[in-house]
Amino acid sequence: MNVGFREAMLADNFTCVIFHDVDLIPEDARNDYSCPSSPRHMSTAVNRMDYKLVLRSTIIFLLHLLCTFSCGEAL
Repeated sequence: MNVGFREAMLADNFTCVIFHDVDLIPEDARNDYSCPSSPRHMSTAVNRMDYKLVLRSTIIFLLHLLCTFSCGEAL
């Protein structure tokens, strides 16, 4: 469990919490740190990944594997 979260919840009853890695400093002041009704990924484009969304290619790869095993053939 995150120690900062634990301590913050002792100080007050927050209804919204945003976690991020300390090495992912926001590069754009327009980042929306609001609390929508569903979770959202705040680091969709970071400089060490050449500003490309790696998650998309990972999902495509996993779907490819799933279809290969369940359909018996590759995409």
